[in-house]
Amino acid sequence: MGNNGPAFDGRQVYVGCSGAFTVEQLLTRYAPKAKLWGNDVSLYSGVLGAYLAGQPFRLDVREEKFAWLESYLSDEEAKAATVMVLFEMLKYEKANNLFKQRHWMHYMNTFADFHHGTVTKLQERKKETRMEAYTSRDIFDLLDDIPKDGWSSPSCPPTPAGYERMFKRLEEIFDWDSPSYGLIDEDRKKRILTKMMERDYLYLDDHEWKGLPMVAVVRKARMKPVYITRT
Repeated sequence: MGNNGPAFDGRQVYVGCSGAFTVEQLLTRYAPKAKLWGNDVSLYSGVLGAYLAGQPFRLDVREEKFAWLESYLSDEEAKAATVMVLFEMLKYEKANNLFKQRHWMHYMNTFADFHHGTVTKLQERKKETRMEAYTSRDIFDLLDDIPKDGWSSPSCPPTPAGYERMFKRLEEIFDWDSPSYGLIDEDRKKRILTKMMERDYLYLDDHEWKGLPMVAVVRKARMKPVYITRT
């Protein structure tokens, strides 16, 4: 990535599946003149992306059990921190053993502390992630609106039902302006790749695509390798 910064500098780069904004952070560091546009369809990425891009984000509590969270939704920074803490907290919501019960109660009793610590981390992340805009759109549709002279970076599109499983509980608790989108099976992923190759691109996936020019493979312990291809 370090040697490729000039290819992105001064260009508009659209990240189709922002996830945890790893691509945006890397481009902020190595292509400081690139104009970054994030995109994703999950609530988690949406509230974080809006905060990083300095945009408003509607977030309301819909489940009465969690009405107490309303006092933690004062602004976009607070909303992002709330969603991030709650996402971790929900791993212990089904307190069917003593370990989970203790963790759930610890989060409940010290939520304000967790929230404050997460706000601090978010402020540091914002310094490391430069984004001009963020949208919540189906990547298949987004690619139609990317200028021919722009870079597309649809990194690791989600597998079928992946986002539904991962963020289902958050979607039940909160109401937000959620987008409509199609699940990405192998056929739709191929169609996305076809659109992507109509312009300059950087593509990350946990699947190696024969025929695409692979420039790197990232391997981490206990995780699938990530294959990086680009024009």
